[in-house]
Amino acid sequence: MKKFCKFIFMLIPVWICLAGCVTSPFGFILGFDDILLSANFPRRAEYQLPPRAKVAVIPFQDTFNDGTVVGGVADWMVDNFFAMLQGDISNFFGGERGSIVHRTTKRVSQEIEEDPNLVLINKKNADQADYLISGGITGFDTSIDREKKDNRKYCTKEVFVSIRYQLVDVKTKEIVYTEERYIDRQDTREGSEPHAIAVVSDDIDMLAKQIVDITRPHEVKVTERIYLAETKNKDFKTACKLAKKSETFGKAQELFAKVYADEGIYQAGYNSAVLLFLNRDFEKALEEMHAMEEKFHTKEAEKALERIQKEIEYQQKSQMMESSQELLEVSEN
Repeated sequence: MKKFCKFIFMLIPVWICLAGCVTSPFGFILGFDDILLSANFPRRAEYQLPPRAKVAVIPFQDTFNDGTVVGGVADWMVDNFFAMLQGDISNFFGGERGSIVHRTTKRVSQEIEEDPNLVLINKKNADQADYLISGGITGFDTSIDREKKDNRKYCTKEVFVSIRYQLVDVKTKEIVYTEERYIDRQDTREGSEPHAIAVVSDDIDMLAKQIVDITRPHEVKVTERIYLAETKNKDFKTACKLAKKSETFGKAQELFAKVYADEGIYQAGYNSAVLLFLNRDFEKALEEMHAMEEKFHTKEAEKALERIQKEIEYQQKSQMMESSQELLEVSEN
């Protein structure tokens, strides 16, 4: 008992020192933690296709060959996609890389087939295609870590894969959109080594959706973190409860702003700015987060400020593109 008391008294100076920190390493002991909040932000189509556009999916390849593309024109791809759709592609899908491109091809095709504004073209009507989607693996690596615990063998497998995809206009043979995406995922399982596709299957499914999303307006899920504080302030605690529901983000933000104005608690000011951001009040969120970063100089505020600025730039660009499109439509009419 004496040893225990001695240990507690040794911790007190450390505890007092840490209490002044913005976030305490002992938060989990004291019952303090952070909360993840999400909101959906609208996104425009990166390349808007006409209604009921006919799209063919060329099987993704286990190696991406940029040499077939010259000056943004995919002559080889367009000239040969009929043969690629008609041919037997089963031989291309061997090994771990093969399983990844096979799933990518399959899931992209399913996304197009389920979209009421698109028409999936297959080998039976390949000559009707207006657009092509294809791509391949530009980088692939795996690593294995094995360990034994309680007489049980565990295997952790990390898979890194980069995939480039393209949208091609069949009529002009022009690559109208291209992008590269990266997946880096690890999975720990008991027993034998998991197959690469088992590790990254969910990521591939998400990638397939992102690929088709370039052709349609969609939403992206934005997740932000708010922080709890070691305070007895009732408004702060109430605000934390209200913040857990999207319909009460506004009330929570007002309470956090009040607490910060009254007591200057960093977490209250930061949380207020985050909730303004999630409520799409971007300019005010930028103003508040900038004040947090200038006064407290925390990495959290610095990174959040960058995210807010990036979203504002995206919104401004979207508005400019919409205005240009409206002017174009008016002039055509």
